Amino acid sequence: MRKLIVVLAILAVPVAVAAPAHADVPCRAELYSIYANNLNEMDGKDELRFSVGGNLYPTVHKDWVKIASGKTKYSAAFERPSGLISTSTGSAIFSLREVTPPAAGLGTLLGTAVVNSQDCNGLAVGQTRILPTQFIEGNDESPYAYEVKLQVLAI
Repeated sequence: MRKLIVVLAILAVPVAVAAPAHADVPCRAELYSIYANNLNEMDGKDELRFSVGGNLYPTVHKDWVKIASGKTKYSAAFERPSGLISTSTGSAIFSLREVTPPAAGLGTLLGTAVVNSQDCNGLAVGQTRILPTQFIEGNDESPYAYEVKLQVLAI
C-alpha cells in the first residue's frame, strides 16, 4: 500500500516540461526591400547593385536596377541577393553600390546594411524574420537616402 501511495504522489506532482529552445542554426540573410527616400539626381533615378559575399546582384538578366525617388524595389528586382551566416559570430554585409551605365562594374560604395548571427537567434528551421530598417545616407556628387530591409531565414 505504501508503494502505491508513493507512486500516486509522484504522479500527482506536476512535471514542468520546458519547450525546447531553438539552438543556434545557420541562416540565410536576404534583401527584402529597398526604398529610395531621397535622390538628387538629374533624372531622379539611381542605378544600383548590391555586393554580398563578393557577389554582385543583379548579375544574370541585367547589370543594375534603376530606382526613382519615392519608389520601393524588392528582392526579385535585384535577383535575390543573399548571404549565408553559418557560425555564431558570422555576419552578412549588403554593400549598396551606385553604378554609371553603360559599364556597370563594381560602382561606388554608398553604404552597407548588416545582418549578424544574433538576428537569427530563436528561429526554427524554415522560419523567417524581417529585420528593422537600416538607413544608408550620404552625399556622392549628390545627396542620397535609402531605407534597406533585410530578412533572415533559418536553414
